Amino acid sequence: MLHHPSLHPLSWCFRIGVALVSMTFLAACGDLETVTPTEETPVAEAVSPTPADASTEPEIEIETPVESAEIVVPPAPIPAAGASEPVTLKLAFWNIQWFPGTKPEPTPEEETAQIAMVQKEIAEMAPDVIGMCEIRDAVSANIAVAKLPNVTVDVVSRFRGREEDVGFQQLVVASKIPAMSAWNEEWKSGTSLPPRGFAFTAYQINERHVLLFYSLHFKSNWGEDSENFPMREESSRQLLAHADAMRTAYASLGEVTVVLAGDFNTSLDDERFSEEKTLRMLLDAGYTWAWEGVPLRERHTLPAGGMFASVCFDHMFVMGPARIVSAVMP
Repeated sequence: MLHHPSLHPLSWCFRIGVALVSMTFLAACGDLETVTPTEETPVAEAVSPTPADASTEPEIEIETPVESAEIVVPPAPIPAAGASEPVTLKLAFWNIQWFPGTKPEPTPEEETAQIAMVQKEIAEMAPDVIGMCEIRDAVSANIAVAKLPNVTVDVVSRFRGREEDVGFQQLVVASKIPAMSAWNEEWKSGTSLPPRGFAFTAYQINERHVLLFYSLHFKSNWGEDSENFPMREESSRQLLAHADAMRTAYASLGEVTVVLAGDFNTSLDDERFSEEKTLRMLLDAGYTWAWEGVPLRERHTLPAGGMFASVCFDHMFVMGPARIVSAVMP
């Protein structure tokens, strides 16, 4: 089990945020036609891919979490001519507090200290795919994974902050696997207008399996619950719709597994959030919670301090042929 040293807390709150998931895919034989979503795909207009470093720029606000799990995807039916050994992938998510530097205006020394810690921890985790949030920009994203061999930063968001400029807390996905598609989108205005959006990547794991990975950072708890709950719930509604569309769009490539990984800023345990539906919407839609069965004391991704006692705000949800084997907070 990895040990993550404490990050330097903000004055109001301290959060550690890493999720580590291992998934096993059957290495399959046979030829499957490789088809990526096109203009003919019903959902293409809404989700047409953009270059990995490009994005739309919504008007949203900005705002921080460590967790870990193991997943196994059982073999999918394949032609009898060629079953082969499973492929195991390690997936991770980390809310790296205001990287680099742990706060909006860090000193060079604070940047150097956090960079050294983050690079060491990511290298020790050795994920095949990692989602991150609260990353300053694309340069910072590449610095964070610099000690991880053979990794590529697939997508970096450019969401705007409160002052209409590009904010300092962006979403990232990096991986050792070539991405078929990688882009980010802001949430649309629905019952409310949530801040930020999502970063999305699609990977052809082998001829029979596709992995769709979302890096997420839902609305913070600053402000009133009466405003925050609906914004997070609206994010879940849009996330579910997008993930359903993507499962359909990529289904021609094989069995599709969807992973929703992020800082959801809400909990299934804390009484304060008992009336909120954000996470329960994902469960009701058929997603499996990576923390299921793990005692709360082993998944406090937000240590006590500031606004909360110790809580679990950071989660992974999985749909598809994946089977969760274990979940731990490094």
